[in-house]
Amino acid sequence: MAYPEWREKFIDSISDVGYNINMKPITITDATIENLRSPQVEGWPAFMNDRLNREHQELLRLAQRQPSGVEVAVRYGDNFTNKVVSVGTVGRVAPDFSSGTIYMHNHPSGNTFTLKDVEKLLFNDNIELLSAVGHNGVIYTLHKAGRYSFSSVYAKYHKLSKNRPDYKASPEEYIRFMEDFLNSLSDAGLNYEKGR
Repeated sequence: MAYPEWREKFIDSISDVGYNINMKPITITDATIENLRSPQVEGWPAFMNDRLNREHQELLRLAQRQPSGVEVAVRYGDNFTNKVVSVGTVGRVAPDFSSGTIYMHNHPSGNTFTLKDVEKLLFNDNIELLSAVGHNGVIYTLHKAGRYSFSSVYAKYHKLSKNRPDYKASPEEYIRFMEDFLNSLSDAGLNYEKGR
């Protein structure tokens, strides 16, 4: 399936539900920032995983200085070089994905990825790692492994959405669907981790 078909069929049809899951912002506390522990990215050396944790802390510090509910994104090149920060609006941020390999952003409500988040990883070959840091201290990562296959990811999404046509009925149903979808992706070459 090509990007325009994916977007029309799956992303545009759920944009309101996906947007609404991040509309109950949690206040970021200093304790939340200090206690962040990023999931370990498989295949990364310890110093890169340590750096990932520090960058997640810095991202939440930046989000803490924004009005309630505002999303912030940070894009990096290889080994956390060429940092580019984008400040969005309440519940949304739209950075440039044309370069960079690591993309992280905050989720004011603390929920997992939306399909709109996942599409950025799927349709930008340069992006290797996507992360979302909840204001509650939960960190979600999605990492392309060497065996990544878009067609396998799409097949899993298609099967799950066909079996659960009500997943767009409410933000809660959507979150449950996304957790199940993301947890099914390891044999498609996408490693999903959730840490606190």
